[in-house]
Amino acid sequence: MTAWSFVGEGFREGRTDYWRAGARWALTPALNVDFSRARGMDDDAPAWWSLGLGWVFER
Repeated sequence: MTAWSFVGEGFREGRTDYWRAGARWALTPALNVDFSRARGMDDDAPAWWSLGLGWVFER
């Protein structure tokens, strides 16, 4: 099973509003890779990329 999912969101941190857009690639039911970009809505607000790896342990 390989699947893609996508997300878009807005959030507030401190006094600045941000947006984030990202994708998740599920390689298996237990392993996924997340990739996203976030940026402040003000011209001088910071922006960043995020890359993550998720692993679900058996219970």
